[in-house]
Amino acid sequence: MIVAAFHPGNLPSQKVMELVETLKGEITRGGKAPYVKRGDYIDPNQKTIRFGIIVGGVQVDPKIADVINRSLERFLEEEYEGNVESNKDRFV
Repeated sequence: MIVAAFHPGNLPSQKVMELVETLKGEITRGGKAPYVKRGDYIDPNQKTIRFGIIVGGVQVDPKIADVINRSLERFLEEEYEGNVESNKDRFV
């Protein structure tokens, strides 16, 4: 499943890799062994290439979904200094 997708250029590659490692660590601490990576895909509506964070190898249950959600929110709040609302259009 793709858990986060970004328009190209909105987030530096280093930050994407930090987010990948954060998600991997959080899910692993939850007792699962995930496959987390950065991946490119084509948005069928806009015909543009975007990149996303892809998580595999784990069943999506409420606990994992909550861990992913909290990790993404924390990361985005840090990246945009708590101003996530005004930056929502930058993310899918």
